[in-house]
Amino acid sequence: AGCGIDFLNSPTQDGMRHYSLYFTHNGRIITHTIESLPVVSGDLYPAVELTAMNGSVEFLENAPLPRSNALLSSVGWMRSRHMTVCGLGHTLLYERDGLGVVAKCREVGLALAANQLTPQQNFFQVELHSAGEKGMIAVGLCNAGYPDNNLPGWRSFSIAYHADDGGIFESSGRTSMYAPKCQTGDTMGCGIDFSSSGRTSVQDKVDIFFTKNGLEVFRRSVAVFPGGFYPAVGLLSKGERVFVELRHFEPSQTSLNITT
Repeated sequence: AGCGIDFLNSPTQDGMRHYSLYFTHNGRIITHTIESLPVVSGDLYPAVELTAMNGSVEFLENAPLPRSNALLSSVGWMRSRHMTVCGLGHTLLYERDGLGVVAKCREVGLALAANQLTPQQNFFQVELHSAGEKGMIAVGLCNAGYPDNNLPGWRSFSIAYHADDGGIFESSGRTSMYAPKCQTGDTMGCGIDFSSSGRTSVQDKVDIFFTKNGLEVFRRSVAVFPGGFYPAVGLLSKGERVFVELRHFEPSQTSLNITT
């Protein structure tokens, strides 16, 4: 476990330095503080508390920087529904109870990114910190006008990878396409291979790919959505919590076996 200061996002206001802190697990950033910590004078010092008898830790003062680009930029969201967004936009927490199929449209949590994927930032991934009670987590792409009360992939102009059953849903609530299921600790990714098409008209297609733990598990050629390709995350069961990163990604030549 680790703790650090994000100096790039720690402004000085009213004579006080407002420090933005981040925390790591096994060298990877898992969350930022929701609000910056104001410090009037002095410095911040590392501190460790041990509460278990005979507990011990090793303090690594010169630990390597986290394996993440999360310190470089925040994640902006066009809109979010039934979610708490924190940690510079990287962490999404589902706020509802997830009442099941009967009430699923009323309970859907959806976050739609503020910006489309681009050739420079063609990929985003979602680490499942908690899959909640049912693991009803969807990661994919939607157009800007996608309805808030549907998981990505369920309605027109969307495609998504669903964690609970591994389904790849494309503009429909039903599917016959599957990839491996995902659970707590797994990382789900979605990206666009812009090299698959150099054209930009609505009739043109691009390859959209999905990953599990960094390996490509599914690829499909999809017509460009009117309104663009926006990263989208859907949550629908109690206790779900995910961490989102946007970046450039070249899919691995190694793929997992597809399950049906």
